[in-house]
Amino acid sequence: DGRILYRFPDELPSSDSSIWAIAVDPGSGKPMGPPARLANVAPDSNDFRASADGKRFTYVSMRSSDAVYVGNLKLGAKAFNPKPLTLDEWNSSPSDWTRDSKAVLYYSIRSGRSVILKQRIDQQTPEILLSGAESYRWPVLSPTGDRLLYTAATTADRNDPSKRLMSMPMDGGASSVLLKGGHYTYQCGSVPSARCVASEIQGQQLVFSILDPVEGKGAEIHRVQAPAEGELLWSLSPDGNTIAITDPATGGEVRILTLADRKVVTLPLQGWKWDQMQSVAWSADGGHLFGTAWSGTSTALLFIDLRGNLQVLADAPTNEAWLYNPVASPDGRYLAFMKRTFESNVMMLEHF
Repeated sequence: DGRILYRFPDELPSSDSSIWAIAVDPGSGKPMGPPARLANVAPDSNDFRASADGKRFTYVSMRSSDAVYVGNLKLGAKAFNPKPLTLDEWNSSPSDWTRDSKAVLYYSIRSGRSVILKQRIDQQTPEILLSGAESYRWPVLSPTGDRLLYTAATTADRNDPSKRLMSMPMDGGASSVLLKGGHYTYQCGSVPSARCVASEIQGQQLVFSILDPVEGKGAEIHRVQAPAEGELLWSLSPDGNTIAITDPATGGEVRILTLADRKVVTLPLQGWKWDQMQSVAWSADGGHLFGTAWSGTSTALLFIDLRGNLQVLADAPTNEAWLYNPVASPDGRYLAFMKRTFESNVMMLEHF
């Protein structure tokens, strides 16, 4: 009937879209009336097709869901058997554990509000630590566990100039700003004597600096060459003395930076068969690493010893799931990670 059908994002903070229709004059291309909303759809809806008689319209609806999973490391790689910690439909991603290893810290968007939550692994309901209109991400505890570090920004855009690294007391009190703007990441060791470290991109270098949970960025520690495109991923050991660094573009390779002498040792990964290492994390005792690998056919959660030997803890076909961001509990018993699952359906509209 001459209408143009198109998908358009809904207003923030919703991540969904809607299918709209607008009638146009085929001669001039000018609208013949206001657009009309036909249906609310998933963020990724595509492959629009209309029947010849104009009575039916189909599209492919693709939706993903991020959940926090926890597995017991004491059972070994063959019996790791992770289970979902978050049982709702809100997207959630883990970033730290409480220092007693009883709860996971993660961030989420729920009912249009950005939240930072804490959930005990023996309970199904989380505790909200922070909620508001801003975008809150990457909650990390200070080494003693008395302060919460997190990123706040006006939007979820990673390059938002309003981006700030914040610190707040866990027992209540006002938040303070530790860093403003820039593209930074940060982590803290999990033992009381450990340090926190922040990194920032400066030109073609990734610059590591000491991070005080109260005072902010301190002295520079070391610089490493950064790729022209993409980014280096890194993890601070629980004692705060060693950093594991990986570049997704180089595939199966991890560099180990010792902060005491600034020496860097390359750890080639044996039996590597994926395209990218997409995240890396230290074990609780600092004796090995965890990583997540991705290729066009599979995604995997890996156990990596310091000789580069690999064991697969969990894997899945790429078109079914994506595994990311492992975080080990301080007592070494558990490993939390994010699992994104994908759902794809063909939908049909009639009488539109």
